[in-house]
Amino acid sequence: MDVQDPQVAISTFSNQATRSWQRKVDLPGTTTLSLIAESFEPHVIRIWRPNRIHEYLLAPDHRRHAWHSWLGSADRQTFDTDTYRFLSQARSRDVVADAYSCCPPGLISALGKLGAQARRKEFYAALVGVLKRGGPLARHVHHLKQISDETIFSLAAIDDDPPSDRVLKALLKRSKPHQYTELVWIVGRLSLLLGENEVEVSIVTGGNPARTVEKLIGQLPFPEPPFAGEPRLQPITSANELGKVGKDFRNCLADPRTWFDAVIEVQAGQTYFYQWNGDQPALLSFGRYGSLGWIPTQIEAVNSESPCEITQSEVERVFRKIPEIGPISMRCGYRY
Repeated sequence: MDVQDPQVAISTFSNQATRSWQRKVDLPGTTTLSLIAESFEPHVIRIWRPNRIHEYLLAPDHRRHAWHSWLGSADRQTFDTDTYRFLSQARSRDVVADAYSCCPPGLISALGKLGAQARRKEFYAALVGVLKRGGPLARHVHHLKQISDETIFSLAAIDDDPPSDRVLKALLKRSKPHQYTELVWIVGRLSLLLGENEVEVSIVTGGNPARTVEKLIGQLPFPEPPFAGEPRLQPITSANELGKVGKDFRNCLADPRTWFDAVIEVQAGQTYFYQWNGDQPALLSFGRYGSLGWIPTQIEAVNSESPCEITQSEVERVFRKIPEIGPISMRCGYRY
């Protein structure tokens, strides 16, 4: 067997691979090219033309994505030999800078994590924007091993006045991309209502940010009770008290999700809960009926059981003495 020079072998293999790519991808609609170029396929065909498509396909991922970002940055329809010469000879960072007037630190590295397939043109603009902002958002992208569309679009949607870097870092590290913008907004509002330091300590030292946020919301005060009640009918005036009552009655309010939804409704002024302290304890909820008053929406004893007839009769007699409460028959809503 003849021993071939390594450099000659490498060159031969490269030439063979090039000719193979040329044979396989010299027509529009070819599966490999369509899969990689996606919506940029027509542009790629026009710029690299059939006899140069192999240069596009064999380029490193970061290089192709730099081209994609350039192609998607404007409504480009006219291409000539200068276009090919620029894209094939300019550095990747210069290609990106020509499209977006800058190439933020870490962008080329991020492009190399995107895999072979092209992304939407909006994705590249969002990625540039996130890295251009710097700070925790950019650092979060730098540390990602894989970069999804959802992550970048969620980061790009975070407003320009986010919470402190410590809080933002904790939120990004411990929550999922679809939660980013919602949690950032809620934390910002909570900081105004509870104090920035208290919220920051809770988020940074807590575990699941979503659960921590729910607990913080539970610290916000309930509105004033809609009516005074009487000795046996007492309002539940805090989220903690509502959670305790839910556990005592062993009902759905013992579930954190249901409890949180109920707290939000109370704080929004749409619902209010009262406890009945008669011979048979019961939990009552009332729904706001526009500006007219409140109607009973639910009456439950322990274990979510229906109260006995005696208890229901006693409750109804009390309701009749309170002008803000509609008749118990309206529990299912007023019928026309």
